Amino acid sequence: ALAGMHDVSLAMVDPIDPDRFRLLPPVRRHAALLLAADDNREAALRGMTDWCLATAAELDDAAGGPRQPEAVRRFTADLPTLRTALRRALDDGRTADAARLFERLALCWASSPAAPEAAHWGAELLAHADDLPATDRVRLQVIVMQTADTFEKTASHLAEAERALRAADAAGDPVAGAGARLVTAIGLGWHGEQLDRADELIAQARDLAQASGEGFWAAEALACQGLLALRRLDLATGITRLEEALAEHQAVGTPVGVARTLLFLGFARRWAGDLDGARRAFAEARRKLQDGRVTTWLRATIGLGQSELAAGDLDAAEASFRAAHARAADVGDQRAGRAALAGLAASARCRHDDDRAVGLLLTAARHALSGDDGADAASAATGLADVLGDQGRHDLAALLLGAASLVPDEVGIRLDGASAVDAAELARRLAIDLGADELVRLQADGRMLGLEAALAQVESSLATSARSEDPPPGPAAGDRHVGPGAPGGARSAPR
Repeated sequence: ALAGMHDVSLAMVDPIDPDRFRLLPPVRRHAALLLAADDNREAALRGMTDWCLATAAELDDAAGGPRQPEAVRRFTADLPTLRTALRRALDDGRTADAARLFERLALCWASSPAAPEAAHWGAELLAHADDLPATDRVRLQVIVMQTADTFEKTASHLAEAERALRAADAAGDPVAGAGARLVTAIGLGWHGEQLDRADELIAQARDLAQASGEGFWAAEALACQGLLALRRLDLATGITRLEEALAEHQAVGTPVGVARTLLFLGFARRWAGDLDGARRAFAEARRKLQDGRVTTWLRATIGLGQSELAAGDLDAAEASFRAAHARAADVGDQRAGRAALAGLAASARCRHDDDRAVGLLLTAARHALSGDDGADAASAATGLADVLGDQGRHDLAALLLGAASLVPDEVGIRLDGASAVDAAELARRLAIDLGADELVRLQADGRMLGLEAALAQVESSLATSARSEDPPPGPAAGDRHVGPGAPGGARSAPR
């Protein structure tokens, strides 16, 4: 039918995807009028929902293996229609249809450039989850938690994951039980709590996934074992487990699983001092995800930049940080954008361009505060204090260090590759430069002001300093000061 419509110029081939057609505007308007009739609307909506559910099932089958890139491309092409079906199902009170559609799309969605929006749809679905049977509700809860695109967001669901774990076990759902165990373990590991229990939960999740034939999630559990070892600073065990997980993901053939594990391996090798191994891992993760999961691509690109920086290749490092910053701006990932700015600041310091580093870190800190991200703001402020201390502005550095100390460390360990500053070491240096008593006084002032006010004072002080160091303006071109002392009675203005 579509081919016939194309032949008579009622439809056109999609310029982006030649396997798809687009109806011309007059045809679309005519179709909308037909669908507006009460006797046609319900059948049309049911037909669209059935098509979307069938399409989502096909995508879900493909997303767990080597056909994932093809599935993600098709998902991305059909996403406007799928969103419409999801929206209408929710608005019409068809929660079961909406939940089934979301569950089948979740892996593709989380692996696509549109991954960040999946969490918003998941949150809206959970608000309607009381309408679902208990088994369906707990599976939906686990899937929504798994779509979070960072470990920090996953860890924020710790309390819900604990409840979902109990509900999944009570319902006898091994797949939901495995997922709830992984989310709970990630939350415990992120907060540094009950690490032995987290280890047990991951082992149980792996057993459940293997028994259910879920190779992707079994490999993810193995990767989590590696990450937990890294959390304990056991680099050797962590790298070994991650390499085993990489082999399993490669056997399953899911590109996003391979790329995520390469990302973790890159960080592990970077911290172990294997810069060449880290660069290879980050570069391959980027290659696999060029058109896929943006969050992981951004982290791999920033990790590559940090590794290049540590190896002394400033040009390559800056190219990676700029690429990450540009793409983060395109997709609205503010945290990745700030990490890229911190990397560029670290590179500027290596080039002895401290003034540029100050501007970049000030920007990163202000952006973090505007985004209500205290941890990132404190990290950027501590980096800024380090630069100011090296410039001899010890009082400003101490003020910032005190203000940054107000932000609680929710993680206990935060490794930022080449851009991290050791606050304790910086305080030790400032105590030598200022004297211990003066350092204590200035840090107390910083805590009294708070981070936002301390940054404002630093910025104002730097601006005042810059104005006082500028030379006085000379005369405009052609102006002459007439008076004794210059040939012909003219004398150049002093400079």
